[in-house]
Amino acid sequence: MKFLILSCRWFEARDLDEAIQSANQSEFANGACIYTNSVKAIRQFHEEIDAGMLGVNVAVPAPMAFFLFLI
Repeated sequence: MKFLILSCRWFEARDLDEAIQSANQSEFANGACIYTNSVKAIRQFHEEIDAGMLGVNVAVPAPMAFFLFLI
């Protein structure tokens, strides 16, 4: 039986560029979200972040516990 481990990372950054750079260094980036009212920041986040699922002012969608991740 194989298991998938979900890892979340919370960090503080000086600015959006540093946050995007730090997030893109992870080889396991599945999803990322940003909370802001800046259209400029949203556009930069959308264009530069390297993740499969993106959320803007909402959490990244995730399946309920009864939907299993099968490897």
